[in-house]
Amino acid sequence: MVKYKDNTKMPSIRKEEQPFFMSTIVNDLLRWKTVTQQKVKEQRCLPYTRLNTENTTPAEIQRPYYSHSKHGRLARLLSLFVTLCLLHASCVTAEHVRELEVSEGVPIGHQIGFIGEFSHGVDSGPPYLIVPVPGSGVDTDLAIDHTTGEIRTKVYLDRETRASYSLVAIPLSGENVRVVVRVLDENDNAPTFPQPVMNIEFPENTPRDVKRTLNPARDLDLGQYNTQRYNIVSGNVNNAFRLSSHRERDGVLYLDLQINGFLDRETTPGYSLVIEALDGGSPPLRGQMTVNITIQDVNDNQPIFNQSRYFATVPENATVGTSVLQVYATDTDAGENGLVEYSINRRQSDKEQMFRIDSQTGLISVNKPLDFETKELHELVVMAKDHGEQPLETTAFVSIRVTDVNDNLPTINVIFLSDDATPKISESAKPGEIVARISVNDPDSKAEYSNVNVTLNGGDGHFGLNTRDNIIYLVIVSQPLDRESQSNYTLSVVATDNGTPPLHASKTIYLRVTDINDNAPEFEHEVYHANVMEVADPGTSVLQVTAYDLDEGNNSAVIYALADTPETHAEWFQIDPHTGLITTRAHIDCETEPVPQLTVIAKDNGHPPLSSTATVLVTIHDVNDNEPIFDQSFYNVSVAENEAVGRCILKVSASDPDCGVNAMVNYTLGDGIKQLAEFEVRSATGEICIASELDYEKRNSYEFPVIATDRGGLSTIARIKIQLTDVNDNRPVFYPREYNVSLRETASASASTTPIVAVVATDADAGRFGAVTYRIVSGNEAGIFRIDRSNGEIFINRPNMLSVRTQPMHVLNISASDGGGLRSSAGAMGFFGIIGA
Repeated sequence: MVKYKDNTKMPSIRKEEQPFFMSTIVNDLLRWKTVTQQKVKEQRCLPYTRLNTENTTPAEIQRPYYSHSKHGRLARLLSLFVTLCLLHASCVTAEHVRELEVSEGVPIGHQIGFIGEFSHGVDSGPPYLIVPVPGSGVDTDLAIDHTTGEIRTKVYLDRETRASYSLVAIPLSGENVRVVVRVLDENDNAPTFPQPVMNIEFPENTPRDVKRTLNPARDLDLGQYNTQRYNIVSGNVNNAFRLSSHRERDGVLYLDLQINGFLDRETTPGYSLVIEALDGGSPPLRGQMTVNITIQDVNDNQPIFNQSRYFATVPENATVGTSVLQVYATDTDAGENGLVEYSINRRQSDKEQMFRIDSQTGLISVNKPLDFETKELHELVVMAKDHGEQPLETTAFVSIRVTDVNDNLPTINVIFLSDDATPKISESAKPGEIVARISVNDPDSKAEYSNVNVTLNGGDGHFGLNTRDNIIYLVIVSQPLDRESQSNYTLSVVATDNGTPPLHASKTIYLRVTDINDNAPEFEHEVYHANVMEVADPGTSVLQVTAYDLDEGNNSAVIYALADTPETHAEWFQIDPHTGLITTRAHIDCETEPVPQLTVIAKDNGHPPLSSTATVLVTIHDVNDNEPIFDQSFYNVSVAENEAVGRCILKVSASDPDCGVNAMVNYTLGDGIKQLAEFEVRSATGEICIASELDYEKRNSYEFPVIATDRGGLSTIARIKIQLTDVNDNRPVFYPREYNVSLRETASASASTTPIVAVVATDADAGRFGAVTYRIVSGNEAGIFRIDRSNGEIFINRPNMLSVRTQPMHVLNISASDGGGLRSSAGAMGFFGIIGA
């Protein structure tokens, strides 16, 4: 009895119900993919294409719920039963294989093929129940249409990731179709070395064809797309290396580096090869690796001297340790193989060990005192040996010649020609005067004075050396001397013989220049200034002067004195002859001489004595006991009213009998005159100046005091009167300007003598500039009217010409002029109306 998972018994099927259930089998099979996959996994029927259903119960098989309106549950059970039978039948029947191919990297959705294509008669065709092999990636990478059997790519395929896909397709006939989709390789991977740089070493004596295995390149592609060959791209200097390769069973093309020639570290210490691996694609893909090759040194080079023979000379008096010569050898090997040490072959040369050599530097030096007379030439055999395990060596020959030396110095004898035979000379000595006599001798010379040259150094050109016979030398004065500029000279007499090498002897002369009285005393200042109070008592200190004399001894001792100058009252003062302190001798008077001038004399004790002078100005500070005095007590001045502001019209002057600052006077206007704005006084000069514009017509005279005050506060007063003079600066002005008069046309005969009206104009000026004259400017062309020029009265000159009918109105324009010729700016208008009789 087969049971389902819900433990329901499997019912029997009646004969009349079989057609109904069989009609649903095809549809149910298409929906049983899940059940089949599970059974394949459990029974491992594939790839042997057998499904083992002998031990499978209905409860172990699950399918989507299938319902029927009439026989739902019964039909489902029967369908499952029939399906199990069909599956069992298919497992025991033969299996068909369908192989498909597709290139890796094709686009998503690419059609691979159909399951039943070209398989007519093998299976019954779609629809299929698809059962992927577990782990084959069919579900994730392929899209299979079970209704048509079409297979397409669902993702980009990569052969290196998955090379094939397997599945089982079950048609309605129940036969198994095993489908294998093989992914064809494309050249999509370049050969890759496991590391970009590889370091190896070869000793430089490595034989030809020796191999060194290198890391091979790996290519994930197959066949011809795998690594096919290797090349050296660069760095193979002189074609020193070549490559060889071989493929082993694992498919990897293994790589060896072989020596192609002879290696020499001294020529090429290293190589940097760039090796590339190429696959068989078209074009091929490449990968590169750098191989750094270090050539290891071997001791294959012996030291080489830079000269095969060396020559040197050394004087016989060379001291022990004196350097003579340095040999030099080089070894082109490296490290210890290239280190060179030097030695003297004592078995073949220099058995007396007169010389030694520094093993590191090759410096040959004197080891024992030399003697030219004993041995003149020394022949040395010098060896240079490297530090290799089997050291190599070479030799060189060194010839050292010992030279004779001049070993006696010349002697110098100096005799000074001064009065006491000491090294001195007067600063008054003239050029050419002899200072000393010099003689020399060389013990090495057979002649007493021969083979010696004498020179004189020092003295800044003031001294020279003379000789007539190269036997006796004279030190002479070459330039004038001045002890005050330089009192001592250091001279060096050098005697040189003609030996080889020449010897030098020297003698130093410390020459002193003696003084003469050639400098007068000098004051610190040419003019001194001092101050003293007028009330100072005799003996009061005024000033101390100082003078210096550049000479020495008595020539520099200074005595002070005052010159007798009565005109400057020098008798008021005295000076200490040794200290230069000036003091008062008597009472002084500022009013008599405010600034006495003294002449101080400084004289030295030379023979003859020299002197110089300086001037001392003594300012006597006054006691303010006098007030200022004006040169006149009253000042009177006339000023035109049109004088410009700022012009000074008067200068007052006051003097003060006091001296110094007490005699200085300042000027001010007296108190109570502050309201006077027209004038001001300049305090320092006493000038009276115009401060604002003057106007004669407003005010024609001024009188005010001026005060003179000294610095001590004493003052005096003077009076000033200023009279303004008039200028013609005003024009006549009519007032009123219009005059209206009515006249009868039958005027009486007296109208020509009786004024009918008088016009009036005034002028603010005075005198003749204020006198006004009148005249009729216009409107009187017929001469009917006349005007009195002096008073402005208007008369009828022709009464009979007045007519109301002919001219009822007469208008006269009248002007006024002053005595200076200024005319009124605006004239007066006279309106005369004529009325009937």
